[in-house]
Amino acid sequence: MKTRAFSIFAMAILILFFSAFPPASAQNGKNINFLRVVPQSSYTNPAIVPPYDFYIGFPALSSLKLDFKNTPFDFNDVIRTNNNDSLFFDTQEMMNSLKNKNYLLFDFSNEFIAFGFRAKDFFISFNFSEKFTTSLMYPKEFISLLVNGNAPYIGTTVNAGGFDINITHYHELALGLSYTISKKWSAGLRAKYLVGVLNLDTKKTDINLYSPDDFSITASTDILVNMSIPGNSPNKEDSLNFNIDRDDFLRGFYGFKNSGFAFDLGAQFQPIEKLTLGLSVTDVGFIHWKTGVQNLVTNSTSSSYTFEGIDIGEMFSSDSVKFSDQLTEVLDSLKKNLGLRVTYDNYYSWLTPKLYASVIYDLTPKDHFGFLWRCDFFKGNLLPSVSLNYTREFGKAFSLLAGYTIATNSYANFALGFAVNAGPVQLYLMTDNILGITQLTNTRYANTHFGINLVFGRNKWYNKPKIKVDDTGLNR
Repeated sequence: MKTRAFSIFAMAILILFFSAFPPASAQNGKNINFLRVVPQSSYTNPAIVPPYDFYIGFPALSSLKLDFKNTPFDFNDVIRTNNNDSLFFDTQEMMNSLKNKNYLLFDFSNEFIAFGFRAKDFFISFNFSEKFTTSLMYPKEFISLLVNGNAPYIGTTVNAGGFDINITHYHELALGLSYTISKKWSAGLRAKYLVGVLNLDTKKTDINLYSPDDFSITASTDILVNMSIPGNSPNKEDSLNFNIDRDDFLRGFYGFKNSGFAFDLGAQFQPIEKLTLGLSVTDVGFIHWKTGVQNLVTNSTSSSYTFEGIDIGEMFSSDSVKFSDQLTEVLDSLKKNLGLRVTYDNYYSWLTPKLYASVIYDLTPKDHFGFLWRCDFFKGNLLPSVSLNYTREFGKAFSLLAGYTIATNSYANFALGFAVNAGPVQLYLMTDNILGITQLTNTRYANTHFGINLVFGRNKWYNKPKIKVDDTGLNR
């Protein structure tokens, strides 16, 4: 009875967990790199020189990005209809679709200020953005324990931890510099000053569970979870509770104490006139968290506790029992038996670096084929993707891109994007998965990237470094 109660309670937590991340429709997308009439294409490689003398982004609308990915399954895979036309959560189908490592990713970015200008062989750009990122890796064993309880693991030890989480909200102030070195080479660097607002970051999540024949659970843990919440102040008397002041919470969105730095670095090479090769790395950096800090930690040498089960009925038998009281009771029990404690030490968290390798072949001055390999590095986990696309230029007024992307455990991703230039006004819209936008409940990956710019002094549309001439009159 206790094991079944534990499974029911864990299943409720699981449903709430996944419903908290609904299929929304990005980090920089996989194909914006190839829509080169858009100045924001350089965000994947700072060596890309926008084809304008000057551009300015429309305030708060120059680059609006939203991205969602759940690698093992989509909404329709696990939410089914029974014979009574009522919905149910298909746990068996979910378990069949899980890999050893599974990822849930959500990113939102809004660019409030953006402009750039040409200065001889340099192109200088500036932007200020608001960013929110969520990255979660959850192992199959962790979900199996929540769904099936400990019955399948009687007499064995299972690692129910090993998951990685990073949730970060921060401001980004960036200064970019692109330089045309020669006819064949261009390089770029973007330096970023970061201001952290909110963070949850796991450093260690080792949770080993042993289940003897009596169905109890003996847990040993080695956990370190860091968090920084604006307005949170230490409460030494009851250290497991948060003490958040509303006014301080709001002021925390405008503070500058959680500072950090990052950079993007890139290069482009043209071995022949129609072929352009690109290589870049972005978001290499960190944030130093100093305000509203709490660290949840256990002592790996003494953190062992035998748990005999939960009767789900007892938790809700009394209307007077509040959730906060139940949470405090659980946390106090963990603190006592697992050596769980809270410290208040400043810490560092890292962004998710991304590596790009691109190839562009100009079939004609208006027709272009592109290839992009991208890899995200999240806490030692590698998330590769490959994109193929075709771009067509219809004069200076309209550009159209179509492509195909293979992302982690996601294969039906058809990209579509366009840019319209009506005089100095440029509007662009891009998605790496058009089906993901139109069929949100039937996709594992969806994203959109939208923006409005004012562009002036348009040069030849493609990004081709100009030939430099030295004092002797020879090309170099």
